[in-house]
Amino acid sequence: MALDFPDSPSNGDRYAGFTWNATDGVWRVTKELVTGSPSATGGTEVVAGGYKYHTFTSSGTFTVTDGGDCEVLMVAGGGGGGRSSGAGAGGGGAGGVIFDTITVTAQAYSLVIGTGGAGRTGSNGSGTNGVNTTGFGLTAVGGGGGAAESVNGSSGGSGGGAGGRGAAGAGYGGATTQTGGIGVGFGNLGGGSSHANNGAHEDGGGGGGAGGLGMAGGASSTPPESGGQGGAGIYLGDWASATSTGDSGFYAGGGGGGNRNGGSAGTGGIGGGGNGGSGSIGTAGTDGVGGGGGGAQGAFNGGDGGDGIIIVRYAI
Repeated sequence: MALDFPDSPSNGDRYAGFTWNATDGVWRVTKELVTGSPSATGGTEVVAGGYKYHTFTSSGTFTVTDGGDCEVLMVAGGGGGGRSSGAGAGGGGAGGVIFDTITVTAQAYSLVIGTGGAGRTGSNGSGTNGVNTTGFGLTAVGGGGGAAESVNGSSGGSGGGAGGRGAAGAGYGGATTQTGGIGVGFGNLGGGSSHANNGAHEDGGGGGGAGGLGMAGGASSTPPESGGQGGAGIYLGDWASATSTGDSGFYAGGGGGGNRNGGSAGTGGIGGGGNGGSGSIGTAGTDGVGGGGGGAQGAFNGGDGGDGIIIVRYAI
């Protein structure tokens, strides 16, 4: 007996073991979707440019009813900025990034969004590392905390910047980094402290970004000096535009380094990195972007790192 398929079906409608594919105008056996586009719910859902996007800015569940291939962007929490009394502190590194194509099956996936690391408050010291973002068996590593004066930056998904001051020529280094991203490697070094000819390493380095190195503090034998700029994030303009997220299309920028002696603080890297402080607090990294927090100098606190994000998309 012939099947009596419904008239005027919508994409994804099912009937008698078949699913309507509006792109080519045919009914397909439902099991073929296992290697095609999935059907799923969870997060903030939007359709744009031939894709369905699921955006998670807080932890949640991605529930798949039909398996298939999709792309995923995962950003961890950014590192917090450091605090120093006699020199500029380092900016926090951006959260680590994973950008990959994965295959999902019919099940509920638990997704955990990493929070940003705390900027240093109350006394001199380094900011804390950002928290990892996890899901689909993958882990994006939190950004490294920015350092206090005379301390190297912390390692993480992207490295934190070093704190200023030290013996002439001794310098302090930006953190080493985890270069992990599945498919494409992201994560960069934080900038080192400044190297003034008079022996004072005054300015903090910028935190590393997902797409670029943090810059070293720009020292001079006489003021003014400048904190290091945070490293740039990565550009995913179509994802950002479709989901109303990102910073001018970028994700995971590093925090700027702090400054002293009347110069300029380091600006945060594009992608949500917070600006460093110059006689002021370090600016927080942007939530939902994974930006690193800005470093600070004097009696001011480092900026907190920004929370991470997960975005899943698949063709429809």
